[in-house]
Amino acid sequence: MLCVVLGKRGQGKSTWIKNTLPALPSFLLYDTLGEHQGANYFNRPEEVLKYFGNFPDYGAPGYKAIFRPRGIAWRDAEPMEWCCRFSYALGNLALIIEEVDAFTGANMYPRALGDMINFGRHRNVDLIVSARRAALVPRLLTSQASDFVLFNMTEVRDIKWVGETLGESMDRLRDLQRGQFLRWTSGEITQGETSPQ
Repeated sequence: MLCVVLGKRGQGKSTWIKNTLPALPSFLLYDTLGEHQGANYFNRPEEVLKYFGNFPDYGAPGYKAIFRPRGIAWRDAEPMEWCCRFSYALGNLALIIEEVDAFTGANMYPRALGDMINFGRHRNVDLIVSARRAALVPRLLTSQASDFVLFNMTEVRDIKWVGETLGESMDRLRDLQRGQFLRWTSGEITQGETSPQ
């Protein structure tokens, strides 16, 4: 699965991700802005490596880690790229990247993220990313996405882009209340609401 979660800040993207985590057998979450909590919360790559035990079981189910590097600028892409490389090497897990648009543009993205988008499925790595601006998510990523989770948007260019990408009008995104979302999966659209954490 390659899932893109889009919407304005404070509309429920991180809550949707939090609601999704328990269903994932194994994951590494790159917590760009420090919005997640958990027992397996790490600030340095060495801690993540130690937790995963240098992957002796090749990504055995049950490994669930949150990585939020300390002491660097939050927009520094290097730790996020490390997560991409590590997840690819490990295999058999979901990689979640919060606020991916902090590191990307429509036609600009770190090479490790591009490799994950193009080849992660060969290592059984699912990719879930959140972003505030649809227009800043790499076209490579959106062209390969199987799922979109869409929260409230008001920026005309973002709504237009979503509509053109998914093949139907998305003006109703303006009317979604906080926590409400539309989920597009292979052409089917359903509406839902996040559960508070």
